[in-house]
Amino acid sequence: MAVVLCGITVCESFPGEAVIASSVRLEWRPLQAFVALDGTVDIGLFAVSNTGEPITIRSAQVILRWDSSRLGDLEIIDACAVVPCRAHAYPWIFSGFPSDANVDGLNNSIDDGNALYRAEGRTDPELNARVTAEGLWLTSFRFRAKALGAATLQMETSIGTSTRTSVTDPALQSISVTLGPAARMTVVDCPAPAVAAVGSRYVAITPVDGQGAVALRVDGLESDWHVACVSRFVQGDGHLDRGPVFFSPAQWGTVYVADAEIIPSALYSIFAVCRIEQGVDVQSSSVDTATWRWGDVTGDGELNVLDVSYAFDAAAPTPNFHGGIPENYDVIPCAPDGIVDDDDFNATLAANHFVPFPCPFPCGSGPDLTDFSQWLGCMMGPGSQIIVDCMPYDGNADGVVDLIDFADFAIRH
Repeated sequence: MAVVLCGITVCESFPGEAVIASSVRLEWRPLQAFVALDGTVDIGLFAVSNTGEPITIRSAQVILRWDSSRLGDLEIIDACAVVPCRAHAYPWIFSGFPSDANVDGLNNSIDDGNALYRAEGRTDPELNARVTAEGLWLTSFRFRAKALGAATLQMETSIGTSTRTSVTDPALQSISVTLGPAARMTVVDCPAPAVAAVGSRYVAITPVDGQGAVALRVDGLESDWHVACVSRFVQGDGHLDRGPVFFSPAQWGTVYVADAEIIPSALYSIFAVCRIEQGVDVQSSSVDTATWRWGDVTGDGELNVLDVSYAFDAAAPTPNFHGGIPENYDVIPCAPDGIVDDDDFNATLAANHFVPFPCPFPCGSGPDLTDFSQWLGCMMGPGSQIIVDCMPYDGNADGVVDLIDFADFAIRH
């Protein structure tokens, strides 16, 4: 294998070893100026053709160094974890941290501030990875922000006695490599809000006191096909829209969020978006919650006569919420109207007679065969304990994925 040493303008090879004219630059994308304490930051590693001409490569090996006092819990986010691969990505045979205990031991611990990443491509010439002027997305690294202050992530040319950053062509010959600048960011205080589901159609969100202006965002979890497409900002009246609204935590207080996108037995992630300085917005870590099942107004997870009785009392001229709040009982129309009346009682009564949720799902008509295969993988036997990833397939929210849920799944879709 050729070994090439590159200065600012000159590359020199050792005697008897060929220099490859191709040149690749490794760089970080995107460069994020701020990240919230306890939040995560994803930083993509890209290879770019310095000449502008496509370059075929077989492998890439990169030494990472970062500020371990502020960045930790390193994990790889594969750009081809979804099918098809994301744009400019490639399905590596291997993408990860190889065992190097017998070399320099960078990967003996992944939390000590240095690591060796390696990507191995395919041997078939028709399936080679290609580095272009736009860049080849090698992978992304995700860190959790552990402490306030400035943090860096950089690449090193070498470390120890034998470990080198390198890129090879299909013949396993070395390609000249240059390294882009370090990724620099500041860990700032942007705490996640307090969150609680308070009904089948409402989520209560309370930003943390003492912060500057914050916006609040509601996302559906990717694992829940009912709401996976949802990503909306909370408005001052508790409804959802595309644009952010910034208030102080005192101005927000506790906001009760309800709209057509908030549906029963659905999984959501809630974020605060903090305005740090000069218009820069930073997203907090997420808080996940699940809305109550359709027809359950007491919050006990059961459908029974108590739900009907309480809903009747809540809709009376002199309402009795039985120690709860109006949001527990406001379940209809499809975008709740903030009024508890006979329509809400009738909807609760119907739900307790197993009439399905009557409103459309936010994310389209429903699942395909892939979703069915995932449902099948969640099918439970007697005495099994449901896991979080299977909650979206528990249609009646009774803590079991069974044939009753399949009936609901099949009838609707």
